[in-house]
Amino acid sequence: MSESSLRCAARAALVLVCASSLLACEGSIDYRGAVVASPTPGWAFSDDANPEHLAPVPGATVTFCVCNEACACDGSPADAPHVRSVKSQTTDARGAYDVSQFVANDVVHPEHYVVRATAPGYEPLVYARSEHATDASEPLTGKRWLVLRLRPAPTPPAP
Repeated sequence: MSESSLRCAARAALVLVCASSLLACEGSIDYRGAVVASPTPGWAFSDDANPEHLAPVPGATVTFCVCNEACACDGSPADAPHVRSVKSQTTDARGAYDVSQFVANDVVHPEHYVVRATAPGYEPLVYARSEHATDASEPLTGKRWLVLRLRPAPTPPAP
């Protein structure tokens, strides 16, 4: 192989490395906050872990999934092909949790982040967003709490 061919091959390899590095990004995604009981289910970002002073839900399971497309993060076989990674944590006596994952994503294949909270006696709750979503309520700094409000499950009628 001639010297000019080697230079050309080296430049092509360098261009590929540079181009691929422009399409990839690595970092940590952290969700921390509290799981609380509420007659109105939902989620909110807040400067306080429990701004409404609602009853905490200790022992709740908070699961954080990173998926290659929208997923339920429910551990079902149908969900499995879409889940890239999953971390779970049980809330403490204050209903507090802190789950994080290291992610390596790219511009071409955006990831989906799903935080799912479940607890016995409560309806499950899901907070989800696409990597490229521009939800103004989600802080970019990671300095706000994600408060997850679980609604008590309806009690079955007495026989």
